[in-house]
Formats: sequence, structure tokens, C-alpha cells
Amino acid sequence: MGVQMVDINVGKGKAETHFRVHKAILCAKLPYFDKMLNSGFKEGTENRVNLPEDDPDSFDLLMVWVYNDTLPPLEWNKSISGFTKTSNWHAFNLYALADKLCLEILMDQIASSYISATLALDALPGPNYLGTIFQTLPGHTAFRKYAASCLHYILHGLPKSPELMSTWPVEKLNLIMVANPNLTMEYLQLVQQHPLDTPVPDPRLPPYCKFHRHAADAPCPVAARQSI
Repeated sequence: MGVQMVDINVGKGKAETHFRVHKAILCAKLPYFDKMLNSGFKEGTENRVNLPEDDPDSFDLLMVWVYNDTLPPLEWNKSISGFTKTSNWHAFNLYALADKLCLEILMDQIASSYISATLALDALPGPNYLGTIFQTLPGHTAFRKYAASCLHYILHGLPKSPELMSTWPVEKLNLIMVANPNLTMEYLQLVQQHPLDTPVPDPRLPPYCKFHRHAADAPCPVAARQSI
């Protein structure tokens, strides 16, 4: 483990949080910090890093992953109306941090944790949350495609019912689709490419590889970890 420690300040103002981390573990797990702390930069000389733009809660969870090689299960709460944003950790903020640090395996773990948690809750994102998914997740990431896949399933895969109409009213969906033209484009591509007379798949059902960063023909690192 080593005894040399690194002081890391995350966030700014009242939200700034101090972390003290084993340098050897940090650098072995995260190439971003290995380069920063072992390449002659000021941070390496002082063993001190400032990350004012990052989220302290997400960094705390990142350190859980660094030390334990796993994340706690993501658990969503259920409201009277169904889907709620309240969970025991914020998947999108952690995903953005993992993307910044180029941690593709962690990104895929987060995507799988998030989607499997919604499946366990039997929940699909409401109109506003569809926009939140699309606006929060980085545009180059496969996980963002989950929003369009959900929209495709909601409009073409779910049985038509009064509950569907009240949960996803056309007026609200229209506002979200106008505000997010790329979401609309991805949704239309899914509609156009979907084979006739075949059910639209529920995006919450595994495997989740189409929402992962790994290559389509590569073994899924998340599945490999789960099989151990």
C-alpha cells in the first residue's frame, strides 16, 4: 500500500472537501493521477492536488472504487408518481468524473448500475428526466443513448394506456424534444432502423453493452467482473 500520502482538495467554497489518499494506490488505479504525480509536475513535488471544478461526493465515491474495486449498489427511491431522482449516489455526476479521468471500466459499471437499478424499481424516466439524462451525460458517451432508447420504448413498446398518456403527455415530450434536437434525432434513427413487426426492446433489460464504452466486439468488462 505504501505510506506516502497525497492531499486532494475537491470542490470550492463551502463545498470544498479534503481527501488524504495513499499515493501508491491512487497512481496504480488512476493513470490521470499517476501522470500528474510522477512526471515532475508541481502536484507531484508537493503531493497536493486541487480539483475545484469537481464534485466532492462523486470524488468520495471514486475513492471507494479505488480502494475496493467496486461501487455500492445504486438504490432509487419510489415516489407516488413513479420515477424519482432521489438515490443513494448520483450516477451522472460520478459518470462525468469517470469520463474526465478516462476510466472506461468505471463508466461502464456506472451505466450498468444505473440501468439495473431502474429495472429493479420498474421505472422509466419521465419527460423532464429524459432531458436531464441527455443534457448531463457527455455527448460522446454511449450511456447518453439510453435516453433515446427509453423514449423509443415508451412511445413504441409500452401498451397504450391512460397511465402512459398521463406520465408522458405529448405536450411535455414535445418540449423536451424541441429543447434537445439531438435526442430527437437519435430517437428518429431508432424508429427508422427498427425492423417492422418486431417488439421494441426494453432498454432496461441486460445486457447493457450498447450503453458501454468498450468496443462492440470486445468482452464486456462489467460482465467479466460479475462472473468472478
